[in-house]
Amino acid sequence: MFEVVFLGTSASIPSTERNQPGLLVSFGGTRMLVDCGEGTQRQMLRAGVGLRRPHRILFTHAHFDHVLGLPGLLATLGLQQSHGPIMINGSRHTLEIVAGIIAGFWPNQCPPIALELEPLEGGQRIEVDGFAISCFPVSH
Repeated sequence: MFEVVFLGTSASIPSTERNQPGLLVSFGGTRMLVDCGEGTQRQMLRAGVGLRRPHRILFTHAHFDHVLGLPGLLATLGLQQSHGPIMINGSRHTLEIVAGIIAGFWPNQCPPIALELEPLEGGQRIEVDGFAISCFPVSH
């Protein structure tokens, strides 16, 4: 089964009706989070999908409204003693921002759950459990 749950579709400023960007894609036994804005954990609970560890997090770009929910999610997964690793994908620039956020919260570069950061380039296509991710540059 393929399922898409919209966790947030707002921009930089959330409203009472819309959270910052986040999308949970589930297929087979795989869960992939696309963007992780602030409040994503709460939205996962509200949507009834629980706080189970995503196998992969794909960041569409480095704007803070898309990435600042990551530290809270990692802290929660660590408290749950979730077993990793979690693959994190995004552009090289986006992953530099994500690495900086991680270093800000965990200066020893040791977040509470194992992570693998893998940059993706425009034109690249990866296969994930029979699901394809195609990358292309955009202006935003």
